[in-house]
Amino acid sequence: MKLGQPGITKFEIPKERPLKLQEGEEYRLTLSIICNSKRPSKNPYVQVDFKYVSASPALQKQLQANSGNRAKIYAKAGIWYDALAASYQSTISPARNEPSSESNFFAHLLQQIGTSPEVMEQAKHRVSENIIVLR
Repeated sequence: MKLGQPGITKFEIPKERPLKLQEGEEYRLTLSIICNSKRPSKNPYVQVDFKYVSASPALQKQLQANSGNRAKIYAKAGIWYDALAASYQSTISPARNEPSSESNFFAHLLQQIGTSPEVMEQAKHRVSENIIVLR
């Protein structure tokens, strides 16, 4: 996968190589940026630990009843990756020229996970159509 510009990037698990995650299990995801293929130990990487959970029936009902507030519902339930993805998706609009409450909530979620001020500013003012989503 090659990136054309800095920012938040979408990465989807290939359908021909699906992940078989088990409910309640903890996993570690490692992503590396290959800057120097001859010296892989010099390439920057990030690791994320996560626990795979399904939405409870009560949470599913709440999401169906409040489709416009999915990000906040997920965040309140502690399901951060889905909260971040739902918040981000609600900010995407080609006609939008100024920050909205959705982009401010997206930036708020980024701040809670320790994202740099530069990326948070980008999230408030210039949201494109890319995000990492793991399902």
